[in-house]
Amino acid sequence: MEDAVYVRDGLVVFSRDGIYQMRLKIAPQRYVYKSLKTRNKRDAVEKARREFFKFEDRAEQGLAYVTPTVKKVLAEYEKFRTKENEQGRTKDAMLRQIKRVQKFWIEFVGDKQIDKIDN
Repeated sequence: MEDAVYVRDGLVVFSRDGIYQMRLKIAPQRYVYKSLKTRNKRDAVEKARREFFKFEDRAEQGLAYVTPTVKKVLAEYEKFRTKENEQGRTKDAMLRQIKRVQKFWIEFVGDKQIDKIDN
C-alpha cells in the first residue's frame, strides 16, 4: 500500500484514488475495510482512530463490529419459521404470509445494516 499510515497495531490508513480508507484487523486473517470519505490525511487518521475506539467499545460489550443486513436477518428468520412449520408449530398460511411480507422489506431496506434501522 502506497501512502500508508500505520496508526496502531492492526489499524492502517491508506489512500485509494485520492480518498483515504482504513483497514482494521478484527481477527487473525480477517479485516474490515472502510472508506473514511476524506482526501485529507490528518482527518483520515483521526476518523480511523475514532472507528478503532468504536470497534473496541463494541467488542467490550460483546457486540459484532460488522452488523448483518436486514436481508440476512430476514433470511435467518425465514429459516427459523420454516423449521417451526416442519415441526407443526407454525401453520402453512403463516409461513406464506411471512415470505410474502419479507419480499417488501427486502426491496425497501434489504441492504441496510440492521442497526441503522430506526423510526
